[in-house]
Amino acid sequence: MAQSPLQLTTRPKIGLTLSGGGAKGLAHIGILKAIDSAGLSIDYITGTSMGSIIGALYASGYSADSIEKIARKIDWDLMLSNQSSLRNIIMEEKDEYGRYDLELPWVNHFFRLNTGVLEGQELWLKLSELLFPVHQIKDFNQLPIPFRCVATDLSTGEAVVLDSGELVSAIRASMAIPSVFTAVDYNGRRLVDGGVVRNFPVRDVREMGAQIVIGSNVSQGLLAAKKVNNALQVLLQVAFFREAEDTKLEVPLCDIYVQTPLDKYSMGSFSSANEIIEAGKEEGRKLYPRLKALADSLNDIYGKPLPKKNRLPKIQF
Repeated sequence: MAQSPLQLTTRPKIGLTLSGGGAKGLAHIGILKAIDSAGLSIDYITGTSMGSIIGALYASGYSADSIEKIARKIDWDLMLSNQSSLRNIIMEEKDEYGRYDLELPWVNHFFRLNTGVLEGQELWLKLSELLFPVHQIKDFNQLPIPFRCVATDLSTGEAVVLDSGELVSAIRASMAIPSVFTAVDYNGRRLVDGGVVRNFPVRDVREMGAQIVIGSNVSQGLLAAKKVNNALQVLLQVAFFREAEDTKLEVPLCDIYVQTPLDKYSMGSFSSANEIIEAGKEEGRKLYPRLKALADSLNDIYGKPLPKKNRLPKIQF
């Protein structure tokens, strides 16, 4: 746990950790809105999987309000398919577009089986578009808010903390759910979803220098045996055994911990994106008094912090 602000001689650094959870990760937006409304300044961010997407957008300069507008506008069915919108298809390819259920790459005179069902091309195009204002930043410490995301090394099973390189590729690796999204080759390693081993990377924001940590966790842990009803659920249940044990160690490292109740949703409930966002906003409203009290306490002791530099301009939708 962090020291009390009264025990510190300089303004304490505040860290924010956002868990993975697929569609349920959209609830993090409500927590960000509460943070913004309270006037609390975040100094470091870590995230895994969907938490890495939301965290990267916030770290890059998007406000919580802008992220909410983005999330509500996105066609998630298209984003999470192997298809691209027609605006990204050249004229010569339009006649062939959508005619095939499965495409296999031809490599070295053989068809190559992919490491997952989805490439998620449209999602990565959208992220590249949204994060273009910071595309030249390769050291994630140089983002408006220093950022880390977590992936898993497919060959060793170790957590890999990504702090440099191509930001979109790092996010892509952090949310490459095994067998669902294809693995990512990144700096000589083949990486998959960080949620396999560290879905809630609080220790990493502590290591960045955070003295006070706000943790938003949307994962409900492993499914009860009676709810494991298909092959994909069995695979995911086994894949996340280690993560469930790790989360037990991460939660006590938070000073302010929030877990949005999302029992009726799964990581694939993107068709309920608006409802999940609303659930997060409701949890954010409950959390707001604590965040406001913390912000006011810090401001009384240390004065108001300087506004973050290089925040993105207001986005038009």
